[in-house]
Amino acid sequence: MQTTQATRPEEIIEILRRHGTGSLSYSALQEGMLWYTKPDVGFIQYEKLDTLAHNAVCLGDPVCSPKQQEWLLTEFLKAFPDPILIHVSKETGKILEKKGFYINEMGVETIVDAQTFSTAGSKKEFLRSQKNRAQKDGVVVREMKDVNVSMEQLQHISDEWLHKKAVHDHELAFLVRPAVFQDEPDVRKFVAMRGDEIVGFVFFDPMYRKGKVYGYLANILRTLGAHSYSVTDFIILEAITTFKSEGIEDLSLGFSPFTDVDDQGEFNYSKPLQDLFKYTYEHANYMYSFKSLAFHKGRYRPDAPGARQVKVYCATKHSLPLWMLYGVFRKMGIAPVAQTAEHAVQCVEEMVKGVPDEVRKIIRHLRHADQPSTEV
Repeated sequence: MQTTQATRPEEIIEILRRHGTGSLSYSALQEGMLWYTKPDVGFIQYEKLDTLAHNAVCLGDPVCSPKQQEWLLTEFLKAFPDPILIHVSKETGKILEKKGFYINEMGVETIVDAQTFSTAGSKKEFLRSQKNRAQKDGVVVREMKDVNVSMEQLQHISDEWLHKKAVHDHELAFLVRPAVFQDEPDVRKFVAMRGDEIVGFVFFDPMYRKGKVYGYLANILRTLGAHSYSVTDFIILEAITTFKSEGIEDLSLGFSPFTDVDDQGEFNYSKPLQDLFKYTYEHANYMYSFKSLAFHKGRYRPDAPGARQVKVYCATKHSLPLWMLYGVFRKMGIAPVAQTAEHAVQCVEEMVKGVPDEVRKIIRHLRHADQPSTEV
């Protein structure tokens, strides 16, 4: 991890425990993240954009007291006057709009109320069936600290799961903090076991308020093999029961990019950017499974008591910052140009017999050129 000042991870954790209320605040500890810190105030987590040498992409709200957020953002903008900020709250959006930013809806976050959530009712029959099937199959859920689990076992499950994803050349990063299999401060790690075999796991990142954990984010979800039920849903349901007994308030199921984007003029938003987000959700699921991700989280019925959806925003000074967004996608491990070209070839193959070798060579070249950079 790198810093803009002589800040140690231990100091960042201290700040997180005081002010890390956001679901992605703990992502500040992921490898490669930079911290713009101000002593006795807090920090903003960011990474530099490969596509624009002197700009940055910021993740989440400033981690500081709400009363000092505007001051910290003002100081940050002196160092990086033209950043793009993603996954920010409505409150941060209000501050940035005053500073000349467009504020666009970027998707939704689904949050379960651990104290009131229930699987009762016809709308949640799917979740009940997942739990019943898993239990009939002899699956039990335990915290990782209570069982004998090797790092190699977890890595194998993770590798197998990632290989099946639409984006599997690189594990998604930045928006999703990459899996860490060792112990981490305040992170809860649950595994599903059938006999002595681990068949899945879910890692939960903490959310803090006034020095205490008030909620968790289901950050890393992995399953081994095919089942007639969702192993990860079973783990989450069992974890909710545990969290409820501990007095935990919220369990975030995470971010659904570009879902339910319908800016209504609450902010000064960019119409071209809104159109791009909507188009990506409807037509670019070959890059990532946006629709299936949103559909699955909808199983927890955020339209019913016990769960809710919260709008998530993007802030930029440009109405259509394509080059900056390209850099953000690369940070996430997505190769937009190459994946779009590959998708086009697949469409052609469905219509005609075969694709010329020369076209395939061009695609391979694009894939190599469009690989996300590993440089920080």
